[in-house]
Amino acid sequence: MVKQLRIQPKFLADSQWNYLQKLTDRVYKGASKRLVMRFPQLTPADSQLCMLIRLHFSNAQIATLIAVSPASVSQQKFRLKKRMMQADGGLFADGETLDTVVCHV
Repeated sequence: MVKQLRIQPKFLADSQWNYLQKLTDRVYKGASKRLVMRFPQLTPADSQLCMLIRLHFSNAQIATLIAVSPASVSQQKFRLKKRMMQADGGLFADGETLDTVVCHV
């Protein structure tokens, strides 16, 4: 499914999001649960964005999958980073990127 979405990104229905999350959790051993435990203030949209970041989708691909512009994806990433920093002030202190942090949760 991920390979197909990389080739032809398309807006995903709720059932497809659920399936993608199950696949991601299976491959990354419960990544979404770890993310929610560490950052309980994240919204469902934040969780979806984190999942797509973890799967190494580009901003343009993410934009297509969530039906927004690439600039909106950048803005969402910025807001997500701010919320994560509020939850854990030590994050990003060494210049880590949002992608790095999400992939190592």
